[in-house]
Amino acid sequence: MGQITLIKIRYNPGYCDMAGGSHYSYLAKDKEGSWIYTSDDRETHMDPVTTVTYKVTDEEVAALAEFISRRHVPWLAMRPKSKGFITDYNPWHWNIEYTVTRFGKTISKDIDIPEYKIYTLRDRAVLKELRERFTGLARPHQ
Repeated sequence: MGQITLIKIRYNPGYCDMAGGSHYSYLAKDKEGSWIYTSDDRETHMDPVTTVTYKVTDEEVAALAEFISRRHVPWLAMRPKSKGFITDYNPWHWNIEYTVTRFGKTISKDIDIPEYKIYTLRDRAVLKELRERFTGLARPHQ
């Protein structure tokens, strides 16, 4: 896989509650072209959504893109579906939009990596590190 250029990442960490909580994080550029990590959280259907944003440096995004390329994260989208399913649970899910240039041609990709697939132990280690690197972007910058 060639080096990728990130466009946007959306992550739902998965959770189990019947009260209607929701939790999502996004990494994308804002209107001015700066990278922003946004976290939307709500504990119940009755609560307002709390949104927190963090500035992210180009270097941090480049390091995340390099990790995604080096560890072949997009290939995880091709894993077979599992038979696991829980009805009152919101599964974790990744959506990654990026471009990759191969042999002088730039291709846009939009991949989904959902919980209900069959992942190896190595895959799960990669997903754990992806989550740690991604959520680590949510911190105040000086």
